[in-house]
Amino acid sequence: MHERQETNAKHQAVEALLQEQLAEKQALLINLQEEIEETIKPSEEEEELELQIQAYEIAYQTLHDLSQNVYQDSRNQMEDEVSRILTEMTQGKYDRLGLDEQMNLVVEKDNRKLYPWQLSQGVMEQMYVALRMGAGSIFTREESMPIILDEAFASFDEKRLESALKWLSRQKGQIFLFTCQRREMEILERNSIPYGKILLSR
Repeated sequence: MHERQETNAKHQAVEALLQEQLAEKQALLINLQEEIEETIKPSEEEEELELQIQAYEIAYQTLHDLSQNVYQDSRNQMEDEVSRILTEMTQGKYDRLGLDEQMNLVVEKDNRKLYPWQLSQGVMEQMYVALRMGAGSIFTREESMPIILDEAFASFDEKRLESALKWLSRQKGQIFLFTCQRREMEILERNSIPYGKILLSR
């Protein structure tokens, strides 16, 4: 009987010790969990920095969207202007001149898209002249600038050259045309287009 009581007392003592150790471990676990939560939880400085980052990202996206809109508006203006010039130079043969998705120069004719290498040399030259004239018109709207052309129509046949010179005669501002040929003068005189002539001796 005495031995049984002694054994029970030992068991109770061990149980009490285990419960005490368990309580300590549980308290330690709770402390560790709190430390982990504090580590994971951002500080006020980190939260402020995160808010600034978000603000910068929003500002960047807004500016990006605005710049894309401005670019698209400028591109549309440019395409409208060069298309108008090309249509006049070709007497309406080509409907529109612009850029495709890969930024390649392309013209439209009867709902067909044609690239420069699919066209004659003369049409290609007309496209590039229209592009240069259109770009100059867009970029100098605030202040008129002189147009300087140096053998710009060397590849034009007589008909295309006449169309180009007639278009140039309707433009405002000074136009300087340098050429070693006489056909430009002949066309200008034939169409009674006024011009000043300066002959340079070799």
